[in-house]
Amino acid sequence: MYHNFTKAGEKMVYPGEHVPMLTEEELKGYISKNTSAHTFYLPVSIEETENQFRLEVAVPGVKREEFYIRADKNDLSIRVVHPQPQHPVSQKEDTLSDYTCFDQHIILPKNADAEFSCAEYINGLLKLSIHKASSPVHNVHAAIAVY
Repeated sequence: MYHNFTKAGEKMVYPGEHVPMLTEEELKGYISKNTSAHTFYLPVSIEETENQFRLEVAVPGVKREEFYIRADKNDLSIRVVHPQPQHPVSQKEDTLSDYTCFDQHIILPKNADAEFSCAEYINGLLKLSIHKASSPVHNVHAAIAVY
């Protein structure tokens, strides 16, 4: 079977380039550095179908690599760490303040099984599909990759 993958030089590019993620400690550091003055909440659209929950969040101006999405039990955490435009070196005091952070939590229904969820970010819109279980789901701890 032949697969036609895109190649960039000698490196394989599928489905995109590897971008290392922040550790949980780095992520908490960026978010805690931001004050409540920078806190804002974006509207979330939630649709329930027969087999899944579909969520849409408008998050314009960021890249898919800047999302950190986790599900812990029925708490869905959507975090974004977005770099600000660079300042002249003389004005920089702390690199943590060069980021805008976004941290929103959404309480999911008890029968939402986030373990096999998927997310995609297209044209400023984050779309998540979360499987709907037939009974309440317990102890789900999952990181959700954004494509």
